[in-house]
Amino acid sequence: MGVKLLYLLDTNIVSEPPKPMPDRKTVTNIETYSDFSAISSVVWYELLKGIYTLPEGSRKDKLMRYACDTVKYVYPIIPYDDHCAALHADIYARMMKNGTPVSPFDMQIAATALANNMILVTRNVKDFAPIQAEYSLCVENWFE
Repeated sequence: MGVKLLYLLDTNIVSEPPKPMPDRKTVTNIETYSDFSAISSVVWYELLKGIYTLPEGSRKDKLMRYACDTVKYVYPIIPYDDHCAALHADIYARMMKNGTPVSPFDMQIAATALANNMILVTRNVKDFAPIQAEYSLCVENWFE
């Protein structure tokens, strides 16, 4: 029987370790819970987009190695599938009805967490608060 994936890590969480001065608490949590963590395909996109748009050089090369040799190797990538898309559509409709703007990528990440019964780990808890108010989305901030 495989390990139960419990945490869906947001881009700002997986982006922390390669920083020149990473937040120690966050890095400790990442290391402690890596066997129970995954990322969404949307987070993989955001991570690569950020790297691809950097100027050529050693920093870009270092981050690409980190993404491909660490992130992709350590964390399963949960696809944004039809179930996620249906939840995303419902989230979008509710946010529009409530007059609450939420980033399309954040809605996709939240939908992935909801569809897979996972805890969303992010530094940007406030960005997901409108979704939490309407759904049973569990959110943790490993920076606190």
